[in-house]
Amino acid sequence: MNEIKENGESSRTKQLGLKVKEDFYWKVKEMALKRRCHIVELIEESVEFFQKKKKKKREREREREREQKRPRSCHKSLKIRVKNY
Repeated sequence: MNEIKENGESSRTKQLGLKVKEDFYWKVKEMALKRRCHIVELIEESVEFFQKKKKKKREREREREREQKRPRSCHKSLKIRVKNY
């Protein structure tokens, strides 16, 4: 059975073999060196960031859809000027 860590993740690992272009490899390697972490940690953080960003984008889109469905009050868009007589 998989041993479960406190954060709910399995301690088991899987091999992920990737073939990438050399310039991409060196970009990723350089980023990892600057952050003083392993490439796999950089990839894990990048995936988490991407998922969070995508989730926020979906939430914004849903909010826009809800706003479009709401009936708008006509008085909000009218600009009424009061003249002093």
